[in-house]
Amino acid sequence: MPSPITRTADELDRTLLFILAFAVFIVLVIRNTGIYPSVFPDEYTYSKYSRLLSLSESVIPGYLYLGIYRITNICGDGFLDCARVLNVFFFSASAPFIYLTTRRICKKSTALFVTALALSGPVNTYTIYFMPEALYFFSLWVLSWFVLGLDSSSGSTKWSIAGILLGLVALVKPHALFLIPAILLYFIIVLNKENVERKIETYKNISLFVSFIFFTKFFLGYLFAGKAGLTLSGSFYTNLVGSSLQNIQYFLDVASLSYENFVGHFLALCLLFGLPLAATINLTTQALISQKPTASIEKVSLYTSVLLLTLLPLVAIFTASAEGMGNDELNARLHVRFYNYAFPLLIIIAASRLSLETRASFSKSRVLLALLIGAICIYAVYTKFEAFTPNYLESPELRGLTFNTGVFYFLAALSLLSLFAWAYHAQMGARIFIYIFMPLVIIFSNLYVNREIRYRLVPDVFDKAGLFTKHYLADDQLEKLAVGGENRRGLILSLFHIDTPQATIYSMPLDDKDYFSELPHDRNWILLFGENSLTENTYFQIRHQGFTLARIHGSFNLDFSKFRLPGFILKTRGLSSTEGWGRWSLGKTTVLEFKTSLPEEFTVKLEAAAFGPNVGKDILVHVGNITKSFVLDSEAEEIVLSFHTDGHRRKILFDIPSPASPKELAWSEDQRKLGIAFFRMNIEQQ
Repeated sequence: MPSPITRTADELDRTLLFILAFAVFIVLVIRNTGIYPSVFPDEYTYSKYSRLLSLSESVIPGYLYLGIYRITNICGDGFLDCARVLNVFFFSASAPFIYLTTRRICKKSTALFVTALALSGPVNTYTIYFMPEALYFFSLWVLSWFVLGLDSSSGSTKWSIAGILLGLVALVKPHALFLIPAILLYFIIVLNKENVERKIETYKNISLFVSFIFFTKFFLGYLFAGKAGLTLSGSFYTNLVGSSLQNIQYFLDVASLSYENFVGHFLALCLLFGLPLAATINLTTQALISQKPTASIEKVSLYTSVLLLTLLPLVAIFTASAEGMGNDELNARLHVRFYNYAFPLLIIIAASRLSLETRASFSKSRVLLALLIGAICIYAVYTKFEAFTPNYLESPELRGLTFNTGVFYFLAALSLLSLFAWAYHAQMGARIFIYIFMPLVIIFSNLYVNREIRYRLVPDVFDKAGLFTKHYLADDQLEKLAVGGENRRGLILSLFHIDTPQATIYSMPLDDKDYFSELPHDRNWILLFGENSLTENTYFQIRHQGFTLARIHGSFNLDFSKFRLPGFILKTRGLSSTEGWGRWSLGKTTVLEFKTSLPEEFTVKLEAAAFGPNVGKDILVHVGNITKSFVLDSEAEEIVLSFHTDGHRRKILFDIPSPASPKELAWSEDQRKLGIAFFRMNIEQQ
């Protein structure tokens, strides 16, 4: 039974861990506020499939992520802010699992500091985006903590849970399936050394682990999306792979590009994590050579090694394949975000040297590793990553390191210093890395990366156009919208704000004058970017700096039963609020004022009925100096009126002959002066 002092210390650690996680949560929520979306098409894709369409329609099988983030619909137009709060929650919730993993090989204070470093790094910028990275980070750390706790004495229940966890991670991002070979290799190495006599039982447990991965993925996939959920990678990634199966020259090109990209990743790893990378290689080699059961630190090193050895080549091949298919990808981009969730493992390995090696001891292996990785670091400093283009999204850690030349050289020197100090005295090198180098890397990375991200505090023309259109047009009109222009990324950004899956992109060069030749007939509105002038086939244009919203072929439709009238209505007078079936006219005059001028020649089709004493009496309707009249019965009927105006009129006025209240007629206590029941109205250009 633990002593009171021990219990008090444990309670203090839990309190400090909670304070750390809560502080991270608050800081990130504040940091993320007010930033406009920036990663496209990714953010639009995840928003659309999680919120706007059924899960069975998703081309990406991250059904667990999509299902959880569907809750952001309750936030209405603030769905992005809600998604960010969820991101921060999951990211902060990874704190106890990083801490518990570190505690297996480090003392409590060190584990708290490592957790703080892990959560403070620029990887937290992924909480800004409507993307699964934050949930993926959390779920992978839950998985890693659990997997590293398994051994030959673990029962079948624990092995089944491990399989379920990895299956759940694969339902956040299907990329997790690539971890299966790495984790299996880790299990085989570790378990074969722990209990040679129980090999059959060991392999049964491993088989159970694999079985539950796929059972969880397919069973929950089916529950989420029906038959469409019975897929490994989804139609998007399947098509991506299928389109890459080309000729032999394609594979040769991809192999060459993959090698070039892999070199960039390896240079970045050596410069950012030279000491822990050397320690990982050293510890992994010792674990493979030794016949003794694997120690906790060796388990972490083995686990880290198999992850990096699996993921780095895969990421390089993915980038090269995208380049080879002509996608909007460059082989110079380093997609570190596909494996930077493993960076805290490297920090943990470096931190383990603080306590496990308490005195200087010369080691030839450490010296050789330090010289080898040091030489690679020096080469990285010499080239300054000029062949690559680190950016704040794909490789935020490296972007922060290379943003400023002076800072780059200074931090590179510190990295080399910690590495060579480790070769001489492991504990000394670890102190430099953990207490000086990593905090400075995090400070400068956050400074420069957040500086770039905060440029999105100011909306660009695509933000403004999307938000304007979203609030100008009614929902049924947004469904018939085309977004046209040259900048495809910008067009998708506007679609993100428009937030209607039926709206489509209409790509076109800025100097194209035949705007509508390929536009589907069901597109009645176009949001066009650039300085083009729409003069033909339009009802009217609303021009702003950098974009134009125009009404093209089709008609204006007003459904008076809708809670909100269409965006082309500026204001009304003498019209009631909706009553489910439609709206009443109120008083002697009802006015519909449009935001832009009505066409010169148009037809009004009105479905309406007269109230009480207005039945059978002439009702006048005015557009400018043109007046028409019609008569209504007490039952709904359709009236058709044609107008020819000067093209500058924006109002339609109805003169009610005998407005009366139900109370006056002794029908009810309603005192409103009613005249016409408006159901629907259609305005069609002639």
